[in-house]
Amino acid sequence: RSLNCSRATLVAGACGMLGASFSVQKVLCGSNDARGHVVQHPWTSFQSSMSFPEKVDGYDRVYVLRKTAYSVSLMTQLRDRNTDKAQFADAARKLSMMVLSEAMCLLPYESKVVTTPVDGETYPGLSSPDPAQEICLVSILRAADAMADVFSAALPSAPVAKILIQRDEKTAKPRLFFAKLPAGVSRRRVLLV
Repeated sequence: RSLNCSRATLVAGACGMLGASFSVQKVLCGSNDARGHVVQHPWTSFQSSMSFPEKVDGYDRVYVLRKTAYSVSLMTQLRDRNTDKAQFADAARKLSMMVLSEAMCLLPYESKVVTTPVDGETYPGLSSPDPAQEICLVSILRAADAMADVFSAALPSAPVAKILIQRDEKTAKPRLFFAKLPAGVSRRRVLLV
């Protein structure tokens, strides 16, 4: 099965890099034209200073996680060689929730007016997509299992798919080795981690 990338929200987290996400998109969708959304954490260990591009040049639907004092402090914990295992796991979990929150903001919402318990007043709100019917979590094996666990805990009714992509040693191109996708995945919004 393949993913309908026009509906996909591709998520690259603190461990997944933008290039890898586009490689995955190319393998799953046959193109890397960024029709889906990509949310990526902006800092890697190779950058000497923090930067925050709002968009990635050439990709109009690629979003970078907002740089806040909190997200910078979490990244600092992840990059600090003195951070212990429990602190590292906690910071990674919190960053994963931030990435999920940003990704969920990119999904379509419908207007919904509800009646409040206060004097029958109404509140003009929004109805989010139903994870059980409209979302699928696709985890890249090994690379994103920690993020996938956080996403699954936040969206327990969303089905989880697994893929394994490795670099072909001869061509240096990504190669799909394994894919277990649920039926109807092409009709869902895909959160790829």
